[in-house]
Amino acid sequence: MDNDSGVSFEEDKWKTQVPSFADETPKMVKLVMKISGGAITEQRQAEYVLFGFVIVAIITSLFVFFNTGSSNKQDLHTIYQEDLTPTARETIPKEVLDTIPNKK
Repeated sequence: MDNDSGVSFEEDKWKTQVPSFADETPKMVKLVMKISGGAITEQRQAEYVLFGFVIVAIITSLFVFFNTGSSNKQDLHTIYQEDLTPTARETIPKEVLDTIPNKK
C-alpha cells in the first residue's frame, strides 16, 4: 500500500504469462520425426533432413528453370498440311489451316 495516497496495487494478479517458444521443438521438425516412423529420433537429425529437402528442391527448381528456357533448334521440325490427320484438318479452322505450309 502506498502511504501517501492509500492506493495499493496487486501487481502479481495482473501479470500475464507469456508462453515460451524458445524451448519448443518446431512443428516441421516434429512432422519429420513423426513421418520417419521412428528412424529419426533427434531434433538435429530432423533438421538435417529438412535442410537436405530444401537443397534438393532448390536444385530441382534450377534444373527445371534453366532447361525449359532454352529450346534446341534440332528438336523443332515443321509440320505441313499433308502431315495432319484428316480429323485434325477438320477441327482446325480454315484461316489457321491456310497458315500451315504445304510440302509442294
